[in-house]
Amino acid sequence: MKIKMGLEEFEVVLINGGNQNFQGQNRDTLEFVFKKDEYNMEFLYDLFSNEMITQNIVIIDDEKTYYKTDYILKISMEVKGVKIEEETPESKEVLEERIFIKMGQLSYIEKQLSKLNIV
Repeated sequence: MKIKMGLEEFEVVLINGGNQNFQGQNRDTLEFVFKKDEYNMEFLYDLFSNEMITQNIVIIDDEKTYYKTDYILKISMEVKGVKIEEETPESKEVLEERIFIKMGQLSYIEKQLSKLNIV
């Protein structure tokens, strides 16, 4: 799976959608999961901090393309261990560190205020 932001494409392991209350608003969220060994944490922090880039995100999944707009609020960014393989009698479980970035979408009112240059 890939995402396109600005002029560049990035490999993602998984994208989770959801809802979360953030800054007093119930928001749609997208959580992007990256392999830690493929991307630098500082690079991703800067990338997802740039509202001009996160304004329009294109998700490319096999043959389907999804367009997401206004996911400009960085809710969280963290590194977590993810179990890749279960423990068996012959081998230990396999963990991989991944970077999780959760972005929140602007509310309708925030979008309208932004158009009026109030926010």
